[in-house]
Amino acid sequence: MATVHVKYNGEVYEINKDNLDVSDNATDAQIKTAVAQWLSGQLDTTGIQLREFVVSHETSGDINIRPEPVYGFPRVWNVSHVYG
Repeated sequence: MATVHVKYNGEVYEINKDNLDVSDNATDAQIKTAVAQWLSGQLDTTGIQLREFVVSHETSGDINIRPEPVYGFPRVWNVSHVYG
């Protein structure tokens, strides 16, 4: 039985893959959509988006979904002052 491990908003959720409406050969986008729907139901909210999240598949069949890592300064920052 595969488990989907999700890191979202500072919390870790472990979801039995059988509780998601996805097939064994679902795309990463389909998995993220199903997980977003599951999270919306659990958190009693709407509009959860996981587009920028990374999906990794383990040899055990488990799936990990986590935020995309950011290294250095994000490109959207406007650095107007440099000290040093």
